[in-house]
Amino acid sequence: MPTLVSDIQGERRDAMARYDIIDSPAEREYDDLVGLAAKIVGVPVALFALIDGERMWFKSKVGVDVCEIPRHGSFCSYAILRPDETLVVPDATQDARFYQNEYVTGDFGIRFYAGVPIRNRDRITIGTLCVFDQQPHELTEDQQQALEAIARQLSLRLELRAALTSLRSAQKDLKLRELTDEATGLHNIDGFALLAEKQLMLLRSERLAKQLWVMAVDIDGLKSINEQFGRDEGTRAVKKTAEIIESTLADRDILARSGGDEFVVLLHADEGATADELSQRVRGAFEYYNSKARKPYLLNISIGIVKVDSADRTTIEQIIEHAYYAVSHTKHLSKGS
Repeated sequence: MPTLVSDIQGERRDAMARYDIIDSPAEREYDDLVGLAAKIVGVPVALFALIDGERMWFKSKVGVDVCEIPRHGSFCSYAILRPDETLVVPDATQDARFYQNEYVTGDFGIRFYAGVPIRNRDRITIGTLCVFDQQPHELTEDQQQALEAIARQLSLRLELRAALTSLRSAQKDLKLRELTDEATGLHNIDGFALLAEKQLMLLRSERLAKQLWVMAVDIDGLKSINEQFGRDEGTRAVKKTAEIIESTLADRDILARSGGDEFVVLLHADEGATADELSQRVRGAFEYYNSKARKPYLLNISIGIVKVDSADRTTIEQIIEHAYYAVSHTKHLSKGS
């Protein structure tokens, strides 16, 4: 059997370096999808296989103990030859391409195989989602479409993995460039803009599966706290405000102190989230704090929030301005009431 050689090894190697995934430990977000693939087709074995040079390495696996196999001669090496098609082999013993294959005649004993090539954002084939069994099978149209949908989710998770790796690198850069707020330890406005710009790029390239919102938060009456209780108490109020906001955020959200009494947040939200829901989550945390704090003052805030439009080319700086305009509008309405 001739060796099947790809002419895009360099590009694929670069992609794998971005993902930082080869030989990484098992992770539930991948294992769950691979397990779902096996259940949908009703077979005992499913694999998320990535091409690493001349081996197929299994990031996630169900029903087998091995972590890798040689790429040469594998069913997946055939599947990736036609990256826009799902390879389905109902009975390998009846298929001229495979009936003498070592994975058919040997311990694997493959009869049924279905493999979906997985391509990254640059359309480079990097691996497969495959299922197989030691019994012949027919794959229904619904099952095939489900496998292809899971393969797209695996590809998306790799891109998000690369984005998070890039964000971590950017966060290290922030420390080197001193883009943090000394009092709270948060990013300052420059640090926020750097990180938020990366998320904005992902959103506009349709590689971010979440909605983005920018929330601006003002502490109401910080000047009065400073005057009545001293600047040390005012500093404590600022730090506590940062802690309360941060307690309401998800891991990928970005919080910064943008001024003396001002904070800005980049929020990742599921489709269908509303400004009121996101704002109320933060307001509720402050209401709870005030009910328990036993301070001689209430720590109150005003909030402005805007949704980031993926089709708009507004800069992150302009989006922040819009959020603070919304804060001013909120304060004006509050005074009017």
